[in-house]
Amino acid sequence: MTLTIEDLEKLQQKLQDEEQNFQIELQEENILVMSPSDIESSKIGAQLIFLFLLWVKCLGLTKSRAVAMITSTIFELVEEN
Repeated sequence: MTLTIEDLEKLQQKLQDEEQNFQIELQEENILVMSPSDIESSKIGAQLIFLFLLWVKCLGLTKSRAVAMITSTIFELVEEN
């Protein structure tokens, strides 16, 4: 069965009607349902950004060079799995 944007919108409306705060996405004709973000995930994200900026400053990198390094590392990790 192929799922469409319309199917996703129907599910979003149903979840909103039931006051469920799930994040949903349509990827490759599949609907992914994820738990809602909370304050803890926001704190973790803020800490990661802070550590990233410290790392950039300690190495004397430009932000764009640091982002390029991280991006290439992520792609390498994904390719390994």
